[in-house]
Order: sequence, then C-alpha cells, then structure tokens
Amino acid sequence: MVHRCAILTFAVVVAALSVLPASRAETKMETKTVIAGDTNVALACVGGTQWILGGEPITGDDTASGLVINKAQGSYNLVITKVTFDQAGSYMCMNDVPDAAPLQITNLQVIEPLRSGVENCLVSPTTVIENGTAQLRCTLNYRGGKGPGLRWVYVVNPKAATGFEELNNTQRNNASRSSKIHSAVVTSDLKRVTGDMNGKAYQCRLSDNKYESARNCEVKLAVLFPPRNVVVTVSATKGVVKASVAVSANPAPDSFQWQLRQSNESVNAYKNVTTTAKPEHVFGQLQGLRYYVRCVVTNRINGAPHTAMSAEALYDSQSPQHLAANAAADLSSPVRAVVLFFFYSCVSCSFLFC
Repeated sequence: MVHRCAILTFAVVVAALSVLPASRAETKMETKTVIAGDTNVALACVGGTQWILGGEPITGDDTASGLVINKAQGSYNLVITKVTFDQAGSYMCMNDVPDAAPLQITNLQVIEPLRSGVENCLVSPTTVIENGTAQLRCTLNYRGGKGPGLRWVYVVNPKAATGFEELNNTQRNNASRSSKIHSAVVTSDLKRVTGDMNGKAYQCRLSDNKYESARNCEVKLAVLFPPRNVVVTVSATKGVVKASVAVSANPAPDSFQWQLRQSNESVNAYKNVTTTAKPEHVFGQLQGLRYYVRCVVTNRINGAPHTAMSAEALYDSQSPQHLAANAAADLSSPVRAVVLFFFYSCVSCSFLFC
C-alpha cells in the first residue's frame, strides 16, 4: 500500500511540473550601446518568433522603419539598418508559448558620435595666457540607459595605442524633461597653464573602449606666452655678414632689434644697428675681424609688449667655418670658375709640351 502511494505521489509531481508555465524560464538580459548613424546593427535571439518594442510588435517587413527581422539558420535576429535616436529602448524577443516570459530583453542605448570642431569639444577660454587656467568641456547626447562614461586625456603620442595620459575628470548627466534625449557632460580643469602646453592636443573619449567607433573629439590649446629660448646664428659669405634668430613665443614676435659690438669692446658698448620685422638681418661687410651680435625680440600679448634678449653670437672672419664658406662661395662664382678652368688648362698644357 505504501509503495502504491509513493508511485501515485511521484506521478502527480511529474504531472504538475509538466504544466508549469514557461514564464519561469530565465530571461536573458543585455545592454547594448550603439552609435547614431551606425548601419546593420543586429540584436540576436535564438528560438524567438516575435520582437516587441514599447508594447508594440515589430513586423520586420517595413524597411522604411529601419527594423528588419533576419530568420537565417534558426535565429530570429533583429537588424537595425541605420541607427537613430528614436530606436533606443527595450527590445523583447518572445516565442509562441502563451504567457511566456521574454527569451531576451535588449536595452538599446543610442549615443551620438563625438566630432571635433562642434559643440562636443570645447576649451574655455579659447586662448589662455600663460599661468592662467582653462577648462576642457565635452558634451555627448544619448537616449536610453544611464548615460555613457566620458573622459579627457592628454595626447602624448598620437601614433601609440597607449600614448595618452588621463586627466582629472568630473562628469554629470543632464536629464531633459522636455525631450527623451539627454546629455552627458565631462569637464577637466587645467590649472597654471604653461607656454609648453601651446598646441598640445587633448581628446574626449568614451570610457568604454568597445565604443571607439564613436570617434574622439579633440581640441588644441592656444597659450600666449612671452619670447624665450632666443638663439642668434651668424654666417658670412664673401665677407657679407648675415644673422638670423630662432625664438619660441606666441604670438610670433613683431620686432627684432639687432645690436653689434667689436670683440675688444665691453658688453656695455653694444650699439643698436636696426630694428626689423623679420627674424633676420644682413649686416653687410664689417670692418674688423671679430664681432659679437645679439638680438632683442618683442611680441605683444593683449597689447602689452614682452621682450627677451638673446645670448651673444660671435662672428670671427678668420674662423675655419667662415673661411670655408667664403672659399665655397668664391668657387661657386661663374667668372671665378671660368678663370680657374683656363688656369688649370694652361698648367696642364705646359706639362705636356715640356
């Protein structure tokens, strides 16, 4: 009797399990971030027979909506032919079992691509005076989900995958009440900006490397700083002395004051020769063997002049460098070349007839 009761109980349990609703099956959850404008983005589902978005079934045969169902090889994938913000939301893949839970729910977040030269990336102020501060600001619109992570980096080597340094970032997400499109904003403060930072590149990037297809937006700092690293170089050709100056400054200098003294004179004996608007000057033929040259360079920042003086550069007419330059210039003269040709021709003929 006990044996028959056990068999009967087992049969009842099996029968009860066989009629349990399929909704107890575990639903696969997925969050997917895509870029607005991307094409042929697939949402995969195996064993499904219907996709639902916002409570409405997706027919999958209306190409104008950009949603196409692909039933190849037993799958029931939903293909988004071209991603737009309107396609963000929770996509449910269902089967034909009554009252069944979704086989899969894909929460689709759509973000805009990052682009340089637009409001995605900004630096304020646009031009920074040395020792001042600047703020990098990056804004990215999105729909669906909690918002993408953003970060600012300093580009050390654009050709290297790891050629960047991450900055201190502050991010906030702004939810719009009037629109379903929200914005993520990340800022980074640059304190005590130096002249060496002029022209340096900074990029706003998505924190998740999977979405690098969103591209990076980039800004370059414009830093105003006085002249520095002023170096004068002196050369001579046929005794004509020419000087040029190299300098680091922003904006570029607009005044170059050239000064000259003989080597046997004191440092205080420098005389102003001329002031030019270009970083070079031809002194002509100097009456003497040794001279010192220097240059006072001036640029203007917000109308205020800033100057810097170069170190002395020596011109020695008897130095091997200048003697070689003069000799090379003499040989390059067409008249001198013709004279030397006839001279060596005559010498050769004299040896032949001797």
